[in-house]
Parts: sequence; structure tokens; C-alpha cells
Amino acid sequence: MYMNRSAILVMLLAAAALAGCGSSSKSSAPPTPILEVVPGPWAGTYNLNGGSQIAVAGAVSAGGFGYFADSQGNIFMLQSVPNTAPFTSILIGTPAPGTNFPIVSGVVPFIVKGTYASSGTSTSMQATLTSYALVGSPPTTTATGLNGNFTLNTNTPYSSTPSLAGLQGQWDGYYLGKTPAAVALNFAGNGSFTGNDANGCTLAGTLVQQDPQTNLFYVNWTASGSGCPGVMNGLGFLSSASISGNFGGAAGTYLELGIFGLNAAHTVEVKLQ
Repeated sequence: MYMNRSAILVMLLAAAALAGCGSSSKSSAPPTPILEVVPGPWAGTYNLNGGSQIAVAGAVSAGGFGYFADSQGNIFMLQSVPNTAPFTSILIGTPAPGTNFPIVSGVVPFIVKGTYASSGTSTSMQATLTSYALVGSPPTTTATGLNGNFTLNTNTPYSSTPSLAGLQGQWDGYYLGKTPAAVALNFAGNGSFTGNDANGCTLAGTLVQQDPQTNLFYVNWTASGSGCPGVMNGLGFLSSASISGNFGGAAGTYLELGIFGLNAAHTVEVKLQ
């Protein structure tokens, strides 16, 4: 799903302004600091407009951003993981290639308001989602009618000890979406990789492990070639099972990546061969 750079920036600014305008002028107790929002894989469910609960999985980084993807390849980027409760943040929803969210089309900014289950080390979060669109010129914000909520908890999807050396080898899989596009990656033992995809792009980059033995990797990804999105960044984690169902339930080692650039966002799922 390709996105216009200026549209993304305007959406972020507009959503931030809306979040600020939504605060009450009345005095209230200050938010409670959260000592640590546990970094690494998280999983749970979300729904939109009262629909059925949809499974979602992703990761949050220490003091940074988070990403979550469902089995259809819809991907959500949490601009910054809040460290207070209750919290307000910005979520950018990008539909999987070839699809749209209900009611609206294209990239959707959400205002996220929620809380954590504890005020110390937090392993659970709950929040509501309220989406807005930009209309007119100059653009103004308007409610889309697309709303929802989510519940997420820390997750342990991988049964072995994660390491950069363990990534070494050939990985094959897909960009998730209505029609999954093939991706092939070859990893060296230091976390660097090369590869290609069905869009005709040449891929290269590195994964950097947040801390030794932790199941969280920072992703540096470059897709080169005509019409390819260029430099992208994101988060990844290992899983002992596929989140998409594209592999027929086969046991193995899977790498789940959420990557974002100025012009594209992808959910990548590849399996070690």
C-alpha cells in the first residue's frame, strides 16, 4: 500500500492536534508514570465498528514506537508507545495491498486513548480507537465513523532463544495482503540480509537485536529498483507459528516484520528453510 509522503505528515500533525484539543480544560489528576512498558512481542484482538474480534500481533520497542498486524496484512503503527496511564497517542492504520478498511479507504489516522493494567511493569494495554480523515483544501479534519477498540498483552511466540546467529540461512515468505507477494531473504550470521521480492525489488538490510536473547529486532530495510519504496525501518520478532495462515499451519521458525517508509508499509512473514 503506497502512501503520499505529505499526506502522512499532515495526518500525523492533524491527529496530534485533535488529541490535544480533546483534553478537558478542567483540572484533573496527572497521568500515572509507567516504569516499563515491556518491549518485545505483543498479541491480542481488536474490532472496528462493533464487528467481530480480529487477532492481531506485533511488537513494541523500549521508549520508541510499536507495530501490529492482523492475518490479512493490515498494519498499524503506534507513533510512540506511551509511558503514562491513562494515555493518548496516534496510530496510523495502513490497509493491506488490495484492500481497504470499512467505511474509509487508504491510510487512516486514529486517536488512541487507553490505559495499562498496572502502574509498574505493564504487560497489558486496552484502548479505544477513533479515526479521522482530511477533507478539503486546505485540509480540515472530520470524523469518519470508523471506531473500535483493542486489548493487547505481552506474548511469547517463540520457543527457542532468539539470536542474530540463529537467523542465518534462507527465508521464504510473503508481504501479507489480499494477494500475498513473494519475498525471499538470505541472512548472514551477523543479521545482514539480501534478497528480492515479487515486485521486482532488490532487497538488502540488517536486523539489530535490542538486547542479547531478547525477541525484538530493529529492522533496516532497503528495496531498490524502479518503483520500489527505498529505505524503510521497523520492528520484528521470531515466532514458532505463522500469524497469517499462508503456510498451512506448518511448524517451523518464522520471522514477522513490520516495516514503514515514507511511501509504503508492509507486513513481512518469512519462514526459515
